[in-house]
Amino acid sequence: VLVELAAEGVERTHRAGAAARVVEALRRTLADARGRWLFAPDHHDSRSEYALAGVGANGIEHVTLDRTFVADGARWIVDFKTSAHEGGDREDFLDREVERYRAQLERYARIVRALDARRPVMLALYYPLVDDGWRDRRYGDKVTATAILLESLTRDPHAATGDLTAVRRAGVSDPALV
Repeated sequence: VLVELAAEGVERTHRAGAAARVVEALRRTLADARGRWLFAPDHHDSRSEYALAGVGANGIEHVTLDRTFVADGARWIVDFKTSAHEGGDREDFLDREVERYRAQLERYARIVRALDARRPVMLALYYPLVDDGWRDRRYGDKVTATAILLESLTRDPHAATGDLTAVRRAGVSDPALV
């Protein structure tokens, strides 16, 4: 791991800490049922660090998918994140991360969809260093204010209005459309 980190340009003073983080992420991935599923040998057309190119709004776009495979009739695109969550609400952290990486994952999906339009595409973020650090959604599905509010109310059935902040974070500009 140290040699790989050096080859990637990680400064010598940071390598030991980075190596420990990599080893911990690997350990947790293998200990997690979802982590093991991501690398299950029965997935079809599975690839890691899969480099692709496609045409985007600004010309040729080059991307590298952390992990992709076909399972249950869907093409999965999984982006691994090594961020750790410390303090605060884990659900809020993961919700913010979904928004942070939405454009990146959708760019991946557009390129993959051009190569394989017959399967649905599932987008996922996996945080092995975060307990239950997983978010997924089907590419092309519209996120609606109603769905967000229902999810919010499911978390807190006593809430009268749901979480309008979550609605706005999801890009629904007019929560009155619920």
